[in-house]
Amino acid sequence: MSSSSSSRAVGASATSVPDEYDSTDREAQFFLFTRPLEDAVLGHAEHLELHHWALVVIFEDESVRTLEAFESGGKLTPTFSKESPKNLNGYKYWRLGLLKTSPLKLHKVVKNHSLNGSDYQINTNNCQHWVKAAVRDISSNLSKALDEFRTNDGCNILNLGGMCSWASSRSSSNHVVSFIKNLTEGHWSSKPSTTEVHHLD
Repeated sequence: MSSSSSSRAVGASATSVPDEYDSTDREAQFFLFTRPLEDAVLGHAEHLELHHWALVVIFEDESVRTLEAFESGGKLTPTFSKESPKNLNGYKYWRLGLLKTSPLKLHKVVKNHSLNGSDYQINTNNCQHWVKAAVRDISSNLSKALDEFRTNDGCNILNLGGMCSWASSRSSSNHVVSFIKNLTEGHWSSKPSTTEVHHLD
């Protein structure tokens, strides 16, 4: 999963991780968002193992942070957005759990991620592995929930027709705002009496 330290960028200087200043801890719901890869040979991939993964965090004040990584110049490059994925066409989502954290803590996880700048490998070091490692750094309980989802290590993509590349579309839509609200409705009222707190090492 990881590559040698010589293939990694130092820190996150070559990434698209904007500054974050919100350090207020509050309850947040964590979701795994997946989107099928688009490929000229495979077409619209239906296998979950051939999906792009993103970790979407929705705070109780309805603010959102999205943590994900992409291939750029042969390297795994993180992104940290203060918005949810804009184009929801084809996205599927699974609720992983509830945790008390802050956007700043999540930002530090992204900036200090061990896979940042490592060599991108379609089968063994991709966006899925990046999300799993990020979740492990955030919470063991969330990590256990995410363990139910298999990465593409378990399937041979080359046998399915070739290398894939995810086509990202970032068009804005009012539908996204209502979708996020609907996604979290009911979960706040059914939350446990005590919520796990995200502690940085």
